[in-house]
Order: sequence, then C-alpha cells, then structure tokens
Amino acid sequence: MRMPTIAARLFLVSVAAIGATQVQGQGSAAPAFEVASIKPSNPDASNPLSALPMILPAPGGRLTGTNVALRQLVLTAYELQDFQLVGGPSWVTSRKFDINAKAASPDATMKETSAMLKTLLADRFQLKAHMETRDVPVGVLVVARGDGKLGPKMKVSTANCPSAEEQSKKVQEALSKGGPAALQSLAGEFLQGECSIAPVTSGGNLAAGMGMRMTGQPISTLVGLLTQFTGKTIQDKTGLTGRYDFELTFDPEVLLRLVSQMGINIPAGALPPSNAPSLLTSLNEQLGLKLENEKAPGQVLVIDSAELPMPD
Repeated sequence: MRMPTIAARLFLVSVAAIGATQVQGQGSAAPAFEVASIKPSNPDASNPLSALPMILPAPGGRLTGTNVALRQLVLTAYELQDFQLVGGPSWVTSRKFDINAKAASPDATMKETSAMLKTLLADRFQLKAHMETRDVPVGVLVVARGDGKLGPKMKVSTANCPSAEEQSKKVQEALSKGGPAALQSLAGEFLQGECSIAPVTSGGNLAAGMGMRMTGQPISTLVGLLTQFTGKTIQDKTGLTGRYDFELTFDPEVLLRLVSQMGINIPAGALPPSNAPSLLTSLNEQLGLKLENEKAPGQVLVIDSAELPMPD
C-alpha cells in the first residue's frame, strides 16, 4: 500500500473536519443545486491502494464526489461523526457513486452547499431519516498522572500558530481550488514550518507504527484528531491551556477503522504486524494523557429508508 500518500490524505481530511459544526437537525426545505449529476462509480477506479473516496463541498456552491458511498454522503451533508449515523439499506456502504453538482449562485456558502446536498439526497436517493437521542460512546481525555506531569513526547510550545478552525479553512480552500490533488502539496506544507501538523509513518514502515507530529497546537486540535481516530466524541477534561508540541506513534490498526467508515474493506493481513503500542497506550506513555470511556445521551441520525438513484 502507498501508505505515506493515503495517510497524508486521511490526516488532512481529519484536519478539515476539526472545525466542523456537530449534529444538525433536518429543518425546513433546503435550497437545491442548479445542476447535479450522480453516476455509479467505475469499479476499476475504486482501488483503495491508489485513491480514497472523496466528497468535497467547496466554496462557490460546488460539490464533487468520487467513489463515495451513501453513508459517506449522509455524514458529509449532516456534518456527523461515524457513530452518529444509524441504519440504512444493505448497500449503504457497498455501492459507490460519482457526484458533480453546482449551485446557481457562486456566492453559496459551505453551509448552503451542505443544505443543497441534503436536498439532493432526498430527491435522488429518496432518503428519509430522523434525529433521535440515544446513549453514544464518549471519550474523556484527562492527564494520566496525579502530579500533572506530561509524557516525554509532549511539551509546551513557543510557536504562534493559527487555530484549528483556521487550519480547517485552509484545507477546504485548497481543496476547492485544486481538488484531491491539492492534498499532496498541502501535506508537504504541513510537514514543514513552525506550525506543522503531519502524519508520521516511520519512513513508510508500518511495522514501526503510524501517528502524528504536531507543533504549536492547542489541545483542541489533538481532541479533534482523536475524535476521528476513535469514532467517538472526545471531551477535554485535561485542564491544559496554551499550545503544545507533541508526537504520537501507535499501531496502524487505527487506519483500518478510518477507511472502513469510508466503505473500504482492507483484507485481513494486508497490514504488516506492528510492534507499536495501541493508541490508548501511546497516549499514556508518550503524552501522559488518558482516555476514559463513558456513554452519554447524544443525538444520532437514523436512516429510515433510501433507494438507489436513477442513472442520469
């Protein structure tokens, strides 16, 4: 597998998601795209070894999707985490689609584009869904040691860096201008400089683990990435303020969960055995932090029904 490339794209998609708003209701009638095309993806183009599914709402009312499943479209439209979506037809992750849509106004905002995607799902997929409250998994991030001492891979930073929301906006803007190819050039930028956020793949050797290296970042950036990695809401109860430099290396099994929620099933044994510790162990040993698992009432979107779209 071309792991450095895939890992870079996953990390940047995660960064783009950190500043996103959480669960939204379905509300009143939403605006619609002026033109929209939905076609079944080419099976020959869906090889996870060369490309990940991509759905890219972009400024200007544009939206493109390649090799995306209905589940991923719904997660994008409603700005949900994976655990916040329940139900769906048997093909909700197995059938893949290519989407190209454009709003009438070039001034359409990202929020309006998301609203248009909801309308598109209702019109073309006959999506019917409702929000309800259920007990959902929650992770509570705390400092592991009673004396408050952090781990050897985490220290207070002197860098003056942009916020997570500003970083997210930068990723979205790059994607809107350059599409998926922009991820590679942006990954190179994040790998350097005073305010870097970069995947760590030990030179492509997954047996040594994968992870992330961040400079000048608030604890909220780590919380956002842990939400992506664990598939659950992470509550920050560390009491840590300011910015930090840290490096976290862990078992690449986390990668399997990230791509599986995109509808990609990597065969068992495709990843080499790793001697890296688990994500939870790495948090404790390397950063001096601990994740405690809890459950709490939360909003989820339940898919009641959906149909395959008619071809264009």
